Amino acid sequence: MDLDQFKQQLNEKLSTDHQGRSGEDIAQMLSKKTFSIIEKLTKSIQYEILFGFLGMMLFAILAFSTKYHSIRTYFGVSAAFIFVFLFLLIYLLKKTTELNKVHQPVISNLNNYVALIEEYMKRYFQFTMAMVPICLFFAGWLGYHEKAPVPVLDHIIGSGHLGKKLVLGISIIYLISFSVGMYYFTKWYLHKIYGKYVLELKKCIKDLQEN
Repeated sequence: MDLDQFKQQLNEKLSTDHQGRSGEDIAQMLSKKTFSIIEKLTKSIQYEILFGFLGMMLFAILAFSTKYHSIRTYFGVSAAFIFVFLFLLIYLLKKTTELNKVHQPVISNLNNYVALIEEYMKRYFQFTMAMVPICLFFAGWLGYHEKAPVPVLDHIIGSGHLGKKLVLGISIIYLISFSVGMYYFTKWYLHKIYGKYVLELKKCIKDLQEN
């Protein structure tokens, strides 16, 4: 048997495998698959809450353990932002958990949930990309107004006009590189923890509608 014949027989088997099942059986199987996807989404949100909490604690420790006012302010504000963001994640987790408690997922509820996740992903991406330049400029502004001496930086800036140009050039290159890196990383990250499951849910919704 050559490869083409094997593929043909396999496709025929797959296409006729469901014929012995009732529409109710197929719907039940799809419902189980849907719940499995929702479970994975729940774990993704739980992991994000955990890492967000750890990040907030780390930033808070850094804020209170440094002698530099600029670093204290930067990490303190960052910790506050993460604290607020955690409430959004908890709300998302609550919505996901509520959906997972339903014995038979209603298609309209699934559609609403998918819309919620997609809106969250969209706003997440927009917020991240907006915060990249804001954070960098904020850090630069704090560093510029830092009263405590930073020997290495003071030496570079104090070396004259060339030193200031060097700092400005490095800052611009860093801003561009970091922004590009964050763009692709955020795209990949959102797809990994949410996007691929949303696509699977959409497929399940389509299959449920057909059955």
